[in-house]
Amino acid sequence: MTVGRADANGTGSASASRHVEAKGTDQGKPVQPKPTSKPTGHGSAGGQNTTWSGPALQFARIDKALDALTTADAVQKTEHHSPASVSAYQKAQSRFSEAIEDEEVRGARQSPFSFEPRSADVRHRAEQLAKHYTGTKGEDLVRREIDDDQQNRIEAELDDVSVAAKHPSSSKAVREARIHEFNDILDDAADFVTRRRPGDGPSEEALKSCQFVRLYQFLRDLNQEHKNLDKGVLEKVVIRCATAMNISKEADLKTLERIVKPYNLDITNWINASRATQ
Repeated sequence: MTVGRADANGTGSASASRHVEAKGTDQGKPVQPKPTSKPTGHGSAGGQNTTWSGPALQFARIDKALDALTTADAVQKTEHHSPASVSAYQKAQSRFSEAIEDEEVRGARQSPFSFEPRSADVRHRAEQLAKHYTGTKGEDLVRREIDDDQQNRIEAELDDVSVAAKHPSSSKAVREARIHEFNDILDDAADFVTRRRPGDGPSEEALKSCQFVRLYQFLRDLNQEHKNLDKGVLEKVVIRCATAMNISKEADLKTLERIVKPYNLDITNWINASRATQ
């Protein structure tokens, strides 16, 4: 199956919690997704939407949930993680998670793959939330929640794309919309893998090592949660991430080959092209 089928029409999702658009199985001409812009290293936004403007962010609910979570955490530590304090903390964590996620998706446009919001819209709002809380006492909690949401979102979106790959649409408009959305999803995946975290260390070598770890863990988790992902889609994900990592050294290319080997992904052409530039 070629990755060009990744613009296909969605018919469902492996995740029961996601509502996926069912539009039949029309056959159309597959179209290769093309990058909306050249991704760069260190978590560049790549093709992220820069023109859409959704509703203004609202922080009151998040602030309230953050205060409650901080208090619940302090109480459970004081009470040596008693059952009641742990339960209260878990409820506070759940309300905090819901507050973050609801604000991330509020006002976002619908994805052409499903009834879920568009990838770039959610990512744009998530990054605005992260910026708002940068330098505050809740920065780490907000950033961790956003990162968790990002991974879960990308995994579910790639599952939708893989399902859709089996049923290309006969509509040119639908195919083009899916190509654009798939590129945004690929950029989101590259950002998740390559974006520098505080613990990555100051050197480029340390950053590259952490990026490889995140790529390994991302592919592992993705394949554990979603068993029938289209290999062409996965190959595009790996190539977009590797491109964003600026991989070119022979040692890095060999590391990449070891990471993808368990999934039988064919990225030989990309690797050979990278070797040719050395």
